[in-house]
Amino acid sequence: MSVLRLAAACSTVLVLAASAQAEPRLGHPPATPTGLKPFLVRVDEAAAHTFSRTPSFAWTPVRNAALYEFELATSDAFDEGSIVFASSTLKTPAVSITASLPWIIGKPYSLYAHVRAIAPDGSTSPWSAPYGLNMRWSEVPTKLPGQEYPGLVQWTPVDGASAYDVWFMEPNKIIRTKTNAADEREYYTFHQQSPWPNVVHWRVRAVRKTYGALPNFLPTVTYGPWSPVQTSTNPPFDTGAMRDVAATSDATSTEATPTVHRLTPGFVFTGDTSLEGKPGELYRVYVFSDSDCVNVVFKGALVGSPAYAPRMTGPLNLPGLTNQLFFAPQQYLPDGVEGRTFMRDSSPIQTTESDKPPANPASGGDTTSGTLPDPAATPPPPEATSPLPGTPKETGAPIDLWDTGWPNGRYYWTVVPAEPRVAANLTTFLAVQAKSGDTKIVVNDALGFGELATVVIGDGETQELASITKVDGRQLTLAAPLVFFHEVGERVFFAQSLVDYHELDQPQDACAAGRVQAFGKTNEPAVTVAGAPFVTGLSPTGRLVQAAGASPSFYGTPLVAWKPALGADEYQIQWSPTRYPWRPVDPVTKDRYEKLTFGTSALLDRQVVTQNGTQRGPLPAGSWWYRVRGLDFSLPGTARAMSWSKPVMVQIAKPKFTIVGGKKKR
Repeated sequence: MSVLRLAAACSTVLVLAASAQAEPRLGHPPATPTGLKPFLVRVDEAAAHTFSRTPSFAWTPVRNAALYEFELATSDAFDEGSIVFASSTLKTPAVSITASLPWIIGKPYSLYAHVRAIAPDGSTSPWSAPYGLNMRWSEVPTKLPGQEYPGLVQWTPVDGASAYDVWFMEPNKIIRTKTNAADEREYYTFHQQSPWPNVVHWRVRAVRKTYGALPNFLPTVTYGPWSPVQTSTNPPFDTGAMRDVAATSDATSTEATPTVHRLTPGFVFTGDTSLEGKPGELYRVYVFSDSDCVNVVFKGALVGSPAYAPRMTGPLNLPGLTNQLFFAPQQYLPDGVEGRTFMRDSSPIQTTESDKPPANPASGGDTTSGTLPDPAATPPPPEATSPLPGTPKETGAPIDLWDTGWPNGRYYWTVVPAEPRVAANLTTFLAVQAKSGDTKIVVNDALGFGELATVVIGDGETQELASITKVDGRQLTLAAPLVFFHEVGERVFFAQSLVDYHELDQPQDACAAGRVQAFGKTNEPAVTVAGAPFVTGLSPTGRLVQAAGASPSFYGTPLVAWKPALGADEYQIQWSPTRYPWRPVDPVTKDRYEKLTFGTSALLDRQVVTQNGTQRGPLPAGSWWYRVRGLDFSLPGTARAMSWSKPVMVQIAKPKFTIVGGKKKR
């Protein structure tokens, strides 16, 4: 007879030793849970009410509790419309929030949590007292102390931020980036001499993009406050032979001291002259996976500044016509389309900043939620000399670099100069008759025709101007209906000469000439401190404990936490009964030992496949290993998976039981 059957026969209750002081009574609800508190990586952290990223929650275990029900809400009344996250199947007195919570602040709190215990017979305890907390940025980013490079601004990273907005105040323009650096391309492009780039005033703020299954009344993007106005000064533009200077982010790599970076760096260079001695006023940074600079992994945007850092908001809208090029030195360029650009060997080239964003993953929960107005629409600060420009939308282009496996694996970068050139007038012909009143025409070849371009249609008395609003294959959509009838074969051409952009050096040749530097990229999240994993759970005797050694032992489903990896938007955690071979899926039972989460913690359990579907249950007793890696949505395709942490062992133990109370049947 099993222990449980023996217990039932004796009308006794089996409970974990030391779970509570009071003796449970059958048919009576369990006691109200106490000790509820949020924490980031360790349950023994000091109690806090403000967090920059999504915390986990834990509480003192309750005797006679078979399950726990937990709720997180925006109101301490916990009415149905305010619930943000809920779970009623918790078997451990701890919970991991699978969504990333936005930065929101209330008075006194914006979020409230409570928990109650559920007995084996279904009776429930009263809810615990609400625990209030706010989600708030940990600090305001400020100018990075230390060396200041011409053409580049840098700031201190902020915990919990997924991106940064930089407000350049002279052009009154906001750009967005995932790294902690931004180039000053607006100040330098087509006007490199004084006074345009001399003094740069800028501000920066942290942006938190939230992912996961959150109610639609919560914002998907929240912001920290703008930093005070920062001032950067630039020396006179340095001409002469081009030379790489440094790659810089949270670390700085130079030719003498290449190092590894946790953020995709900005790149600093000097000079403007090609290998053939020809000066150029624009520059493109390339990143390669080989030292010969043949296999390109990243193509920077064309900039006029002596530095480049990737942006989520795309490249500058370079002049595409001769009259636009004439006026460019008199203005700051907006963002837009880089135009027709070519390498030294005449191959067409497009910056990575203009690449299409990768599809958002459906894993880890619904990533589309939130309908509130943009919180950025606030009055400008008193010191602003002009209204705050509109907050940019994320383009989502894959602008980050994946892990290189430093120190063996590394990247190599170089920079090449470029120049604008006047191209021959672009001409095509009507492939289908166009009638008066038509707003769409079909041409033989639409290559080179883009949105907002002005073209001439036809010849002689029926010739007319038209503005293109959309290009779909060979079909051009016009801003206004045609006035005249046009036959097949009539010309469609630009009224002005086009401007192309041509690089003056081949990257391979620049690297061969010594204009190349190396750096590494890593993104491994930290999961241990001083040899003790960030694991919280029930001890075999029923107490809620924090791991204190290298191989902690827990009963049931422990909660593991980790420190965030810079640049990670989501996390994948796997656990395996063997370190080698690694086995996140049982080959026989098909149980799955992995999860995706937008938080920085997870409960270690298993997904059990049954005839009625799947459900989650505790792990079998024994030794288990877990590992964590981040997923970066700004990396292309499968490269969005960052590197795994080192496997960490945790012991799942059998519980120790004590027989309490009970009377023999008569």
